[in-house]
Amino acid sequence: MKSEFSIIQGILITSLACFCSCKEREIYPVIPSIEYKSHYFIRDPNSGGFGNDTLIGLVFKYRDGDGDIGLSESDTLPPYDPQPDNFNEPTNPNYYNIQVDYLEFKDGKFSPFIIPNTTDTFKIRARIGSLTPDGKFKAIRGEIDYRFLPPLYIERKDTIKLRVKVLDRALNASNVVESPVIVLP
Repeated sequence: MKSEFSIIQGILITSLACFCSCKEREIYPVIPSIEYKSHYFIRDPNSGGFGNDTLIGLVFKYRDGDGDIGLSESDTLPPYDPQPDNFNEPTNPNYYNIQVDYLEFKDGKFSPFIIPNTTDTFKIRARIGSLTPDGKFKAIRGEIDYRFLPPLYIERKDTIKLRVKVLDRALNASNVVESPVIVLP
């Protein structure tokens, strides 16, 4: 009886060890993938009551097989160099690793928001720091909670969608995800 218990106990311990070791060595493709999770609104306490004072929070999940999501502050050489324009704003799309397109509901459909009195579309571009883990196994997964202020020319109660993608350091672009319909407060 004792030997049967030891065998069953050994099988359970071995199974648990295999499960735990598999958990540590998650395998994902090297091209990042993202998934929309949620959005929320926060009053910006620093706005002083002027203009648009509501931050939009966008939460999405990510996975990456080689863990090369994120850029350090020193990542400013090609291919991540900013290539500033006349206003010292970065123009190189590789400078940013989060890219959000702002879509507005107009004429019965969602389309890119055109900045008033221009032909430019409103886009949100940002850099997040390196998420690469230490150690031998680099596969990562987690959530990114990105917050931003809509521009002043976006009206409250507007109906929008956000379209998001992420670039890793190898310049692999993730899939593109789109939020559900968002009505601005």
